[in-house]
Amino acid sequence: MKKVEKKFWMLIPSYCYISVKETNVLFYNTISFKSFFYNDAKIADLTRKLVNNQNSYCVIISHQEKSDVSIKKLIEDLQNAHMIDLIDFEHIHSKPYHLMPNAFFEKTFITEKVDIIGEGEATFDLPGLIKSINIQLTGNCRLTCTHCQQYYKQIPHCHKTKHSNDLNIDLMKSIIDQVDGLGIAEITFSGGDIFSYEYFDALWNYLKVINKKIVFKVNSKQLKFGFEEWFLSASENFEFEIVFSEIKNKEEFKKIIPCLNKKINNVKFEFLVADEVSGKIVDEVVEYFPEINYKIIPFFNGKNIRFFEDYVFLNQEDLNEIKVTMREILVSREINKLYFGKLFLLSNGDLFSNLNFNPIGNVLTTSLGHLIKKELFNKTSSWYLTRSSERCRCCVYENVCPPISNYEIITDRETACLV
Repeated sequence: MKKVEKKFWMLIPSYCYISVKETNVLFYNTISFKSFFYNDAKIADLTRKLVNNQNSYCVIISHQEKSDVSIKKLIEDLQNAHMIDLIDFEHIHSKPYHLMPNAFFEKTFITEKVDIIGEGEATFDLPGLIKSINIQLTGNCRLTCTHCQQYYKQIPHCHKTKHSNDLNIDLMKSIIDQVDGLGIAEITFSGGDIFSYEYFDALWNYLKVINKKIVFKVNSKQLKFGFEEWFLSASENFEFEIVFSEIKNKEEFKKIIPCLNKKINNVKFEFLVADEVSGKIVDEVVEYFPEINYKIIPFFNGKNIRFFEDYVFLNQEDLNEIKVTMREILVSREINKLYFGKLFLLSNGDLFSNLNFNPIGNVLTTSLGHLIKKELFNKTSSWYLTRSSERCRCCVYENVCPPISNYEIITDRETACLV
């Protein structure tokens, strides 16, 4: 009598993310953040069976398959990382019920009646959906920063504009009321020079009764024109972000930082670093002022791509250390977590979801809520910019990597990755 070959159910837990591209395979544990990368045709073939929707992370393998050198190594790795179950087929003949992780990303915040672009209507549950809005109060500024027209394309930052508009105070109050009604939790004000805003006194007093996080973003150079009286009268919900954009020596910090720390509690410092020299200066500053709340932000000046390759772009070691949850992985397939729910309003009324993209519309002629609804239906919006480019689409780390950032747009690279 012919001996029946032993078989096993091979089952991968639903907390494991699996990606296979040609012969490359990634198994990623979203609880322990342990990952295994393989470049092996046999493992790739088996993995394709696992991720097939009909198999749902559960397939039968024979004893012979299990004994193959490549598959044996895979099983050993996954067993040591608690990423696999092997069940003897003799014990369970029916396929174990198992759910494979999937992106159940339904726009539950949208109930579409008629296409809004076609003059129809749509109902939205907007509160909590839009996270923040950055409002440029004025495009006027007395400074002549070297990279003025580059900073704001990479990070939220002040900048001069060709139009010299100041947002009218009545319009400004209307926008703030709309923001409040839409449940937007945070408002950031920037310029130009916000201290030169014609209606700054009136706006300041109006904001004191607004129950939400209010942030004033100021370039450190603008502080020399006088600021003490504003900081001294700040409400508890006010925060100040002071940006040092052109770092030349640490002496400039010694004048500003102690002064600010004495006057206000909610102050944060942002240091824009474009090379190793400025980076070392910042290191000295934060060592000298260990109590400050700060953030170091890389800045691309058009000439320092080597600096970005050395300190910003991801390499294989960085990929191995990435820690993301299954929820983050699934969401990254559909939306850009860096951009989604963020708005930028310029002093001429133009509204953007990202300042590297075309404006959504203008608040002088259209309500903020309507423009937000319009952007939610815009499939080319920065909110939906995912790693679906040709290069990323062929990589097993496609949905594990951080979202596409402005750095990739500015440096004109498909990906901020060196792998």
